[in-house]
Amino acid sequence: MIKAALFDMDGLLFDTEGLGLEMEIKVGESMGYPVTMQMAYDMLGITKEAGTAYLHRFFPDLSGEEYWRRFDLGMQEHIKKQGTPLKRGCVEILTALRERGIPYALVSSTGRKMIDFYLENSAVAGMFDVIVSGDMGLESKPSPRPFLKGAELLGVDIRECCVMEDSVNGLKAGRAAGAYTVMVPDLVPYGEMHTGQVDYVAKDLMDALYHITEDVCSTL
Repeated sequence: MIKAALFDMDGLLFDTEGLGLEMEIKVGESMGYPVTMQMAYDMLGITKEAGTAYLHRFFPDLSGEEYWRRFDLGMQEHIKKQGTPLKRGCVEILTALRERGIPYALVSSTGRKMIDFYLENSAVAGMFDVIVSGDMGLESKPSPRPFLKGAELLGVDIRECCVMEDSVNGLKAGRAAGAYTVMVPDLVPYGEMHTGQVDYVAKDLMDALYHITEDVCSTL
């Protein structure tokens, strides 16, 4: 059985990825930059700094600071009204792992302030003792550094960890780190781009929970 789990956030635990894509496009329009849905998809799973660098390929004079400030405000306004939407099985998988004594960490490309905001407005507030955020100075996914840091903070060898992700950038990061990778598809289904990056494709978080707690990872 695995010894620890490393969770992505948006699109995996929180059903916020679709909202985020729409907000990226909306903010671009408000600033006079035609951010497309494909551009928004390409930024899934990466930090704001990496996202700014990506957008500068199309809009060299875009202010990344202003763009992401408006993005955060838009997301916060929505969450304040609606609460943080959870993916099916989010509470259950975290509760079950804790009951089994399996430590876990949140490893997200989102900044810590926004992570805390999402958590405080959700049903899983206080359930993460270890959080790796996108503003910790680590290289953005698909670099393995965020997951390696998560394993380090948990005190577990990354080779004995399971990375749970929905984005290709996150899965590449997990694979490069040396972890066992489980994909729980959200907006992007499993396809050729994921070949070689995924050990198991779960239907949802409940399926992922069953998979990692039934000794199927005993060869790690």
